[in-house]
Amino acid sequence: VSPTASVAISACVCPLGYSGTANTDCTGCLQATFKPELGAGTCTACPSHTTSATASPALTNCTCLAGYTAASDVIECAACGGGTYKVETGTGACEACPAGTSSADGSAFLASCIPCAAGTYGTTLGVGACETCPAGTTSAVGSDSVGDCTCKPGYAGEVDGVACVACDAWAYKEAGGVGTCSPCPPEETGQLPASSPGGTECVCRPNYDRDAGGCVLRGDVDVVTFTAVLQIALGDMALRRGEYITSVAATFGEPEHAVAILSETAGETAERRRRLLADTTRVETQVTVPRERISAPGSPLDTLKDSLADSLPGFTVITVVSVTLGGEEYPPPFPVGGIVGIVLGSLLLLCFCIFCLVRVRRSGESAADDTEPDAAVLPGQSPDRTVSSGLTENGAKYEVFEATFVREPTMSPGALHSPASLRGFARG
Repeated sequence: VSPTASVAISACVCPLGYSGTANTDCTGCLQATFKPELGAGTCTACPSHTTSATASPALTNCTCLAGYTAASDVIECAACGGGTYKVETGTGACEACPAGTSSADGSAFLASCIPCAAGTYGTTLGVGACETCPAGTTSAVGSDSVGDCTCKPGYAGEVDGVACVACDAWAYKEAGGVGTCSPCPPEETGQLPASSPGGTECVCRPNYDRDAGGCVLRGDVDVVTFTAVLQIALGDMALRRGEYITSVAATFGEPEHAVAILSETAGETAERRRRLLADTTRVETQVTVPRERISAPGSPLDTLKDSLADSLPGFTVITVVSVTLGGEEYPPPFPVGGIVGIVLGSLLLLCFCIFCLVRVRRSGESAADDTEPDAAVLPGQSPDRTVSSGLTENGAKYEVFEATFVREPTMSPGALHSPASLRGFARG
């Protein structure tokens, strides 16, 4: 371009929006640049996140890129927020993505709004990022409400849209959605590995093998059942069930899946009275244990209450009752016949001892009567007086004498006529 009535080529200069050298070979400014001066020079880049047409002569020609917005041109443009998009360049508001979808910041197309992934949801238009469903729930792709979040298989709950609870180690739930967990048979468990809690089917517990009829206890394994009376409310026990199972497994040295809780009931009134009205819970428990371990010296069954107390630091073990091993009471009760035998034997022994004592006493009395000392002088005896003496036909010497006795008050009337008295006198 040149001024009016120019007479030389040197008067020609590059117009606005064009650049060149020595005012020759002028070229229009590229897109997203501008040049507001005449003559030689370079084009200036538009501000960040803006663009312009080719050969733009002014800053005002720079407008917001698609996906960016500003109140007016020449103001710094900001990216559209997550969950929104803007197709056109220039000023203007960003549009919200449909419900159940989301988009990244600076999205420039409707196609940038992608459905919420499974397990998430978008409740309103223009959600920047989909929200995660409550614990234990999931949702379909593109869910637009928390009510679309429902319980996963292996988790139980009463309504959709709220957190669900994993099935316990002895229960399972195959289908998703609301519902309760179903109990597994005692020989089965629904608990999956710890990384995936919540059983979706029953599987054989440790120490059981599956056959056509179900899970069968191995021949080298015994089943231990007992009822632990704990000082804990029934409702609190439900929250600490996993901790209890872990501790019982540690007591017997078995994996957690070897432990099953058969029932939980509130403690009896008598138990509460003994514990000053503290809440108690009776937990019927079953454990499968290899026979060689449970029968070895130092078996946990011998000190079950103390062993449980040591492995249950967060519980107060009041007592352990109804212990069975292989379906039989443990320890085995003493046979009734054996008790009767012991009683009868004791009575016979007592009678024999009494008989012997009587015999010994009578023998002692007889010996006392027969063992008088020689030449003994009886109480009350007077000096002897010889009447006569002589020889028998065989030449034996004899004497005839008289003796006078004085009976003392303490002597019985027959004492002077007893054979022992006479024999003693004769020997004297």
